[in-house]
Amino acid sequence: MSADNLKVYTQNTDSEFAKLISKDLENIILKDNTIVTGTVEKVDEKYVHVFIKGAKSSGIVDINEIPHAELETLDEGKEIEVFLERTEDRNGNIVLSIEKARRAKSWKKIVEAFEKQEKVSGIIKNTVRGGVVVEIFGVFAFCPNSQVADKPIKNMNEYMNKPMEFQIIKIDNVRMNVIASRRQVLEQEKNKNKEKVIKNYKVGEIVEGTIKAVQSYGCFVSIESLDCLLHSSEDSHL
Repeated sequence: MSADNLKVYTQNTDSEFAKLISKDLENIILKDNTIVTGTVEKVDEKYVHVFIKGAKSSGIVDINEIPHAELETLDEGKEIEVFLERTEDRNGNIVLSIEKARRAKSWKKIVEAFEKQEKVSGIIKNTVRGGVVVEIFGVFAFCPNSQVADKPIKNMNEYMNKPMEFQIIKIDNVRMNVIASRRQVLEQEKNKNKEKVIKNYKVGEIVEGTIKAVQSYGCFVSIESLDCLLHSSEDSHL
């Protein structure tokens, strides 16, 4: 082999190589308490080992954070989103969590729905003192009894484990508490129906209705699903 074909590696050459690596990573800035994408390196009996580009070392995730069915499909090379709790702990290891990543994404949806005043789908999971617990985007919210429906509830079991629409009326970003209301959704729908029904009639027009309830001061009459009050002074039969 001729001398012309030989490459000489010097201290300067190593320096250039280090610069190339630094240049490749200079745009990767890892921050604590953020969601990042990692690549599964391997899965053992206790942990999922995840490679994070730009980190000093690979991180691990406890397999108990991952549903069993999902764990079976978690193969080497698959990309997953994880929550970067700390870029480096006291032992120099990166701290990751899949569960917290999903919780953070769910909370982001909660905040967006609250800010935009959008209706969300939720399921009443159980009853607690003063109300019920509703699961929304994987986050547990509290719905007071007075906000579950627009009328008294005789049997709460009829509302359990059924998808229903709710309005998020209050959130606490620090404690991550959520208060939801189904009643507001029902009242909004009623107001829409009210406007439609009223447009169909004129003042002074005779209409038919169904008596829904009778009170000492009058009776409630339903006209095309719109509840109206007929005062006792206007009804000769009361």
